[in-house]
Amino acid sequence: MAGFSRCGRGWIGGASADDFLPLQRKDETMSTVESTTYSAPGEQGSPVELDGRYDNFIGGGWVAPSTGEYRENPSPSTGEVFCEVAH
Repeated sequence: MAGFSRCGRGWIGGASADDFLPLQRKDETMSTVESTTYSAPGEQGSPVELDGRYDNFIGGGWVAPSTGEYRENPSPSTGEVFCEVAH
């Protein structure tokens, strides 16, 4: 605990050990979150729309790469390419 050190029965710095314990409320219960499954981008029912190609975002605007090169951008979950990104 930065700034505080244990000394005898108290804490130097005007705090007690209770000041560092998380608050617990007996009247609160955990809520349940239901899982929601969405369609992948590009498929019907997807909550997002993606372009086929993305440039670099520089200075508040989209700028094509100086080399003119783009790379495939695969989905981490399926490995399928879903767009191209500036290289």
